[in-house]
Amino acid sequence: MADQLAVERKRAGIYRTMVTSFRLVREAASAKELLLTNLGLATGVIGTFVAVFEKNFFNEAARIVGAGPGASFRHALEWLALWIGIVVVTHVLTIASGRANNALWSKMQYYIQEKLMIQISRIRMEYFASTETYRKFEWVKNELSQKLSQIMRAIFGILFSAIQLVSAALILATDSWLIALIVLAGCVPAILLKQRQTEANYYHEQQNSHELRYQTYISWVMFKRPYMKEMRFNNLYDYVKERYDESVTELYRTRIRLIKKFTLFNGGAQLVSLATIGIALVLISFDIYRGLAGIGSFMLVYSTSRIMQSAFQGLFEHVVLIGTDGRFIDDYDDIMKFRRYSDESGSTETLVSGGKLPERSAEAAIPSSIDIEFRNVCFTYPETDRQILKDVSVTIRQGEKIAIVGENGSGKSTFISLLCGMYEPDAGQVLYNGVPASENQELIKRTVSCTFQMFGRYAMSVADNIRIGDLFREYSDDEIREAAALSGAGEFFPRLHSGIHTPLGNYTAGGVELSGGEWQKIAIARAILKRDARVLILDEPTAALDPMAEAKLYEDFHKITGDRTTILISHRLGATRLADRILVFHQGKIVEEGSHEELIALGGLYAEMCRAQAQRYAAFILTPFRERDIFKLHSRIFVYIQVNKS
Repeated sequence: MADQLAVERKRAGIYRTMVTSFRLVREAASAKELLLTNLGLATGVIGTFVAVFEKNFFNEAARIVGAGPGASFRHALEWLALWIGIVVVTHVLTIASGRANNALWSKMQYYIQEKLMIQISRIRMEYFASTETYRKFEWVKNELSQKLSQIMRAIFGILFSAIQLVSAALILATDSWLIALIVLAGCVPAILLKQRQTEANYYHEQQNSHELRYQTYISWVMFKRPYMKEMRFNNLYDYVKERYDESVTELYRTRIRLIKKFTLFNGGAQLVSLATIGIALVLISFDIYRGLAGIGSFMLVYSTSRIMQSAFQGLFEHVVLIGTDGRFIDDYDDIMKFRRYSDESGSTETLVSGGKLPERSAEAAIPSSIDIEFRNVCFTYPETDRQILKDVSVTIRQGEKIAIVGENGSGKSTFISLLCGMYEPDAGQVLYNGVPASENQELIKRTVSCTFQMFGRYAMSVADNIRIGDLFREYSDDEIREAAALSGAGEFFPRLHSGIHTPLGNYTAGGVELSGGEWQKIAIARAILKRDARVLILDEPTAALDPMAEAKLYEDFHKITGDRTTILISHRLGATRLADRILVFHQGKIVEEGSHEELIALGGLYAEMCRAQAQRYAAFILTPFRERDIFKLHSRIFVYIQVNKS
């Protein structure tokens, strides 16, 4: 009973794969393109009937040989001309169909990648926290375009093989139905082995996909610029290459074991297939000996036997391929059913396509003030047991300057992720003006601006790297420069060959590579730019800045933030003096709350952290230093004075 259910599920899976594949192709291709790709099906019938012309030609040729020099060549030439004509037509159709197929699959590749890119831009962040789901997405993204073309070719291949098989069997049966059955029986061993081998290959690729990703990562490390200095200075190339060789060797050994396992069996299956053709030829030769058939029948049996075996094997191989590679289609369907941020609110998620700005509603839709409330919020990342946030409750009023501090892993960045609406809490609510964040995605996108600790470095111009901070509006070059001036990015513009229109990164011609601090200034400018932002989030905004730039940023803090609600995450506790209120996180909870003076007077965790950091500065100042350390020391003292001055 269980086996029967498994077979039924497999049949349903193959049928579902074929229907979904046809739907995807029909969405991407026109009727004309589909017609051209299906021309190859006609060659299935035409190619099989070539054997009939071969038979008649050889029979006429044999008759001429037997009749002597006076025999007429006319009938033989007629059959030969028909034979050649059919071969030429088949060849032309094959070329036309092949060209159309290549064009279609190129188009399909772009179509699938576009569909996946749109989906990834909209699905909820928690899917990427799941290892299995992330692997599924990588698996589909890297393989589906190729696999879909293989599946569609397999579907057409089933039709082609079925046409060839039926027509060849009918033609062969006119000479001998027994020979037709013998030839078909010789295909069975190869079919069964092919099914097992295809499934084994699929599971091998799936189970070792992490190794393939690891090999890609190592190659990336070996050749990418961010790693080159350390790789060369520490002479790491041999060490990293050894890790690569270990991974490749293990995969190679596994692959060789599979190849050895099936080579012997496949060889045996091919011998069986050839043996059945041999038996068929012996039988037709005996008929020729008895005068029951001509030499053309020998050629007919030989040609149609090869066609039947090829078609029969192809038929089942294509079915097996659809059954195995069809899992990619199932994974694709799963991904396309992932929940989107817009699913709850019913609004369309903002998506920039082809450089077009998202549609914007009236100015009145943006409130003048936004209050944010965390109400008994708990959160745990998928596939983990540790609760990152535990019953967090806090209200942030419009215009407040909030600093968030705490040790690594205390929940600070997770708090920001929930505040930005990227995740939903397991319990409790995150409210914007009393409305849950999940129902307020458009409002969050328009009124919250954030520079993340892991910010993007995009291979586009300086201006575009800043402009993408707000795609709801058009910004002039002067407005871009104004935001850059506030973040400090404008200081290095004069040395760029095309100013703010200079491309960044080494992926484009004339691209310029920036330092880490310069990139961070670009990211801050990106966050500052958004004119409609009521909330500004700065997650470790000075991590890559030099002390002078850090001091300047803090000096201009109120000018940068204005009347916006500002949330600052920083390990530099001196910067917390800029805040109206400090939230101290510890093990997923807000354990202290108040101003700098209030928390110091409290003598709790915050006061302890401040003392520890002050001791580190004192130890640095008292440590003997070489002449080249003078600037570093001066800069740190300057930062401390600037941040803590009254």
